[in-house]
Amino acid sequence: MNVLAIDPGNEYSAWCRYDGTRPVEFAKDTNEELVFQLGFIQPDSLHLAIEYMEPRGMPTSAQEMDTQFWAGRLVQAAGADWTPIKRREVKIHLCGSMKAKDANIRQSLIDKFGGDDAAIGGKKCPRCKGKGWFGAGRPTCTECGGRKWLHPPGPLYGIAKDVWSALAIAVTWYEKHNQHRIVTGGGGNDDDDRTNERSADQRTN
Repeated sequence: MNVLAIDPGNEYSAWCRYDGTRPVEFAKDTNEELVFQLGFIQPDSLHLAIEYMEPRGMPTSAQEMDTQFWAGRLVQAAGADWTPIKRREVKIHLCGSMKAKDANIRQSLIDKFGGDDAAIGGKKCPRCKGKGWFGAGRPTCTECGGRKWLHPPGPLYGIAKDVWSALAIAVTWYEKHNQHRIVTGGGGNDDDDRTNERSADQRTN
């Protein structure tokens, strides 16, 4: 099953549809546009994973309140089974540390997909400048063999800024979803997750 991951914001939200092997499509849209688009999806065709803010014992800004409001609107619009993903889950799963920063998460994703050249690529042949030929009469470039690329665009080519976060949410859910409760119509918590894991263990014993 595909997962649609969303990194919500107070005005714009980044999203990524992931099939378990690569991002299928991704973008960053206004919240209004994304709510509209979600109205056309088939709820049974994918699972929704969305970043969910946790209480921190600190004052909350108006932007954070607006972000939570839109997160709820997006879940409602999708009408699909969904899982709230906390930022700390992403950090621990991809980097093994709560101290991980955005750059660490991005690099972890790149490494998971084979490193910069394979994951991102998009580097044109330096000899033919991406034409596939070089010289009088347009003979096939001997350096790239006419392929035009030194490193062709990889599965993460074009991903930027907040979309990296959406991809991180998607990968985290996809690789852990057998251990997490799939939520229908409401939020979950760690106690529920532990209860379900114990129930699964009892069924297998």
